[in-house]
Amino acid sequence: MINIRNFSYSYPENRSALKEVDLSISSGEFVLLAGPNGGGKSTLLQAILGVVPEYYGGELSGTITFEGKNIGEFGVVKLAGKVGIVLQDPESQISNLTVWEEVTFALGNLLLPKDEVIARGIEALATMGIASLKDYTVETLSGGQLQRLAIATLLAIRPKVLILDEPLANLDPLGVNSVVEAVKILKEHVDVVIVASHWLDPFLDISTRLIVIDSGRIALDIPSNSIGSYLDELRSLSVEIPQKILVRKMLSEQGIAFQSSDEPLRLPFGATLRMLSPLTAFQGRIGLQLRDVGYSYDGNLNRLEDVTFSLGSSSRVAVVGHNGAGKSTLARLLAGLRKPTKGYLTSKFSSVSMTTQKPGLGFITSNVLDELRYGTSLSVADAEKILVAYDLAKFAGVSPFTLSGGEQRRFSLAIALATNPDLIIMDEPTAGMDTRQVEFVQKIMEGFNGASVYITHDPRLVGTFLKEVIVLDRGRLAYHGPTAEMTKDIFELLGYGYTNATIAFALRYLSTGLPMVPSQIEVQNEPGI
Repeated sequence: MINIRNFSYSYPENRSALKEVDLSISSGEFVLLAGPNGGGKSTLLQAILGVVPEYYGGELSGTITFEGKNIGEFGVVKLAGKVGIVLQDPESQISNLTVWEEVTFALGNLLLPKDEVIARGIEALATMGIASLKDYTVETLSGGQLQRLAIATLLAIRPKVLILDEPLANLDPLGVNSVVEAVKILKEHVDVVIVASHWLDPFLDISTRLIVIDSGRIALDIPSNSIGSYLDELRSLSVEIPQKILVRKMLSEQGIAFQSSDEPLRLPFGATLRMLSPLTAFQGRIGLQLRDVGYSYDGNLNRLEDVTFSLGSSSRVAVVGHNGAGKSTLARLLAGLRKPTKGYLTSKFSSVSMTTQKPGLGFITSNVLDELRYGTSLSVADAEKILVAYDLAKFAGVSPFTLSGGEQRRFSLAIALATNPDLIIMDEPTAGMDTRQVEFVQKIMEGFNGASVYITHDPRLVGTFLKEVIVLDRGRLAYHGPTAEMTKDIFELLGYGYTNATIAFALRYLSTGLPMVPSQIEVQNEPGI
């Protein structure tokens, strides 16, 4: 169906992105596309869509054909009816006020008969399980519902190939589960599904193939059910190893035998589970206090109610909770961008920086070097040193808007820390980042002496790097303390059992002190067993 032969592409200014790519994707395949940030995943997807070089310019060689016809012969408009994409931020591709207007918008532009527009719209919403949202305004939808709407809108056009670019970024566990269930349904309605994701776990059981692209080349192309045989190769390519595989490996290394890779994960009779080396948090002196804090928009929509906690001067704390729980509102209060409408907030922090979930919305200059220096007293030489430290020096003269998602997040962190704050608040700082980039962020923040607050759902951070957690539930504080002391009720409230294989396994045996990553699993056997 899709054939790519000896395909190479360079952006303007001779920035090479893809090199001699050879790839065939057949009808019925579900392809996972992984690899390090900047490796060429997004460019490959754009090439399949016919967007490069039509939109970006640049030079290409080789061919891409769809159903035997060169994609250049279709043109971007005609190809859009055959190959659709859901972007990492689905909100950026939604252009109407209501769910119904959005799902029927493209159909109207295609001048389809009114009866067919209505029939296709109803069918698409029902297929994605959001028919009850038909008359809702788009701004009231959760992240998972927005993803489903974007998929439904494309499904109504009836494409043969559907591409999803980091579809789980920024979603809470329930939203992740919602999208994965939608993708399972989607498989029955399109010929090919391609998912670009750093997080393989949720798609492991429904995908057929894993392709890893690095430095513009295909570095690995294997069946999904053979991933366990390529762990060293995946690590070297900064691909996150699925927890399902690592939990099984950890249990096997501790003497628990499995007859097959499909056998359910369970402990034998007489064995017990515990968290290895529980983590403790260090706070330092109190830097900020909230007492009975509430916040409401326009005096009627409560986002926070009766929130009380303190934040240490050296705290490194995760703020977690479902989409709409009040996390972003709390972040704005901590940053001083909003004032409580009830209660008291006192802070000893003199300088606060904040990174947003969509860093590109904050860029205002035409190149990376000027953006870093904007509003600061940084000299060119000092700014260049920071860019080197963040591995961004090669982009100094490039527009910050052309950076990849992971590069933009890394750059926004550099901008935030350049002002030497004593409190930094980060909204989904590692969304869409590969393992290497996440480790880089951790290394940078380990050297930060102030307090840091992370609004995140990333299982690579919570419970390991982040040892303290604030849990919000519908605007109220549900828990604040060490991650090692979170109870079964809190994990079930958050829905982590849907998305974290280690927690899903541990929930069967423990009510508190649950391991959150495979390396924290320890199995003990009773004497004589």
